[in-house]
This record gives sequence, structure tokens and C-alpha cells, in this order.
Amino acid sequence: MVKCGITVIIAGLALMIMTGVLGATASGGTDQTTASDSTLPRMVWGQAPSDAAICDQGPVNPPISKTHDLDEDAADWGIFCERLPTWVITNVATPSLDGKSLQCSITGGAITNSNVHCYRNLLPEPAASVFTLTMPFWFTPTTTCNNQGTPSVIQALEFTMNKYKHSNRYEFALQWQNVGEGAPRWRYWDPHQSEPWVPISPTITQCLQGGQWHTFTLEGEILGGQVHYQKFVIDDQSHILNLTTSPTPTIASDGLAIAFQLDGNATQSPYDMFVDKVSFVRNPAVLLYLPVVMK
Repeated sequence: MVKCGITVIIAGLALMIMTGVLGATASGGTDQTTASDSTLPRMVWGQAPSDAAICDQGPVNPPISKTHDLDEDAADWGIFCERLPTWVITNVATPSLDGKSLQCSITGGAITNSNVHCYRNLLPEPAASVFTLTMPFWFTPTTTCNNQGTPSVIQALEFTMNKYKHSNRYEFALQWQNVGEGAPRWRYWDPHQSEPWVPISPTITQCLQGGQWHTFTLEGEILGGQVHYQKFVIDDQSHILNLTTSPTPTIASDGLAIAFQLDGNATQSPYDMFVDKVSFVRNPAVLLYLPVVMK
């Protein structure tokens, strides 16, 4: 019995080492919203893994430093689950913009309003403080908005970019909330609020259609040690955000992560999400030099 316990502890430590940085922003149903740092071990040493750990799957490939075509190999991506959905992640030729896209799907589940968080880890870049995430996406089947007429297949879609440095997590995340009060609308993530998903003001309402490509770009920076949302673009419409939140503490190792999340509805209706030509461009802070006046 003692020998078995030691084996579980060693396996758990190995899991922590292999997991690395994982950027997770997970939201449940309309009345359930949580944030989770998925680098935390989801087991107590000496006990069996939790159901969430069984559902989760880390990337096969180790993180590298790359900026473009981040969707080309499904083995670069991992899955983090809440409420035990069933899921698929793979590469497909159709639909795609360049011949190959990444598919991440909810295929069902026994618990309502579960979600699937599809993420990719990247190597640390200590100097990076200006970020642009571009993630064209397509979902199917089509959905109603806010349960009008028939129940909506999609509860919400979320997009996030993260930097982990010196035990701080700088997270930029936007959510297309399709079901709930005020939906369909866009919200941003502020983990320090009682309701972390905060409506953007002025309200950006939008009913997204399935079966077609949508453009998505999010720009942000770490400014004065704070998370500063600059702007985002959806379907060629640009929206200035100019929103600031604080980072959150984490035990995760330094690194970068991007992700998108599929939130299931009350009946766990299956749906597919495809992303293509995904890029995550990061740069150091822009230094402004004032002219020197010679006297």
C-alpha cells in the first residue's frame, strides 16, 4: 500500500512538470462563471485523479516559440475540461482558409453547461509586453441567439491570451455571450470583479451566424504592471476598449498561452469550432524618445 502511494506521488509530480503553463479561462452556464489556473494539480497526492483530470489532456508536443500558423498541428494543443464534457480535437481540411484548420468540438456530456478549453502553450518571452491575438473562426451548426425561437446550441465562445511571469498571470480574455441577460453581447474578463465577465461599455451586441468565417483580433499590453485591453476587431468592425485590470497570482511557471473555449448549453448539444491562420504576435514595450534640445 505504501509503495502504491509513492508511485502515485511520483506520477503526480511528473504530471506537474510536464503540464507547464496552461492558460485557462473557463465559464460555465449562464449563472456559473469560474476562473481556473489549470497549472494547479487536479489531484491530492496519494488519491486517485479527479474526473476533471481524466477529461483533461495536455499537448503532445512541448512548447516552442512561434507566432504564426499556430493551428497547424493538433498535437501542439491541449484540452482543459469543466463538468466532464466529451470532446474532439483534430486537424481538418474543410472548412479552412489555407488548407488545414484546427477543430475543437463539444460532442456531448452528462452534465449541463460544461465547457471545453482548447489551449496552446508557448515558451517564455520576458520582454514581451504588447500582444495581438488573431484567430479567425467558424462554428457549426448555426445557432439561435439567446434561446429565441429555439434553444441556442452555443452558450458562449471565449478567446484568451496570457503571459505568466514572476508568479503573476496577465490574462486578456473576451467572451461572446450568446445566452443570458443582455445577450448576445461581448464581455471582457476581470477576475477581480464579483462577476468576472464584465459587459463592455458601450454594449457591443452581436448575433453571430454559423457556417461562415468570422474575423477576431484582440490587442492588449502590460502597462504599468497592469493588464490593459486596447481594442478588438470582430468581422472587420473595430472596437476601442481602453480597459484596465490587475494580474492575478499564480504558481505556474513563466510562459505564454493562447486559448479558445466552447461553452455547452443546458442539454450539452454538440457543436464544432474551427480556427485557422491563428497568430500571436508579441513585442517589447514601445519606448518613446523625446528630442534632445541642444543649447
